[in-house]
Amino acid sequence: MFEEIKEMICEYVEVDPDSITLESRFIEDLGFNSYDFMSMLGEIEERYDDEVAAGIVMSQSIEAGKTIKEKEVLTVIVSKGKGIKVPNFNSMSKSDITEWIKENSDVVKLSEKY
Repeated sequence: MFEEIKEMICEYVEVDPDSITLESRFIEDLGFNSYDFMSMLGEIEERYDDEVAAGIVMSQSIEAGKTIKEKEVLTVIVSKGKGIKVPNFNSMSKSDITEWIKENSDVVKLSEKY
């Protein structure tokens, strides 16, 4: 069982599996942050929202103060901030489109097909 847990931990943070012991602390020893920890324990979904700033939790599937049962999944929805309005590419040159993509590269990727 411990080997399976070590494998799971390595999916979330870059750490040598041999350095993980039963005494290892998630944050101090393994380099977890709160996002890594929540990702491992539950599910984190991200959604665009024009009113909620990026990185702020918008909702959670289980109320605060409730007890989670074994194998029950807690889902937390985190805002990705405002979405991007897509222009009419039909009237743009390739260089204009490429520039627009560079400005929005955290969300948009260019894919060319022949």
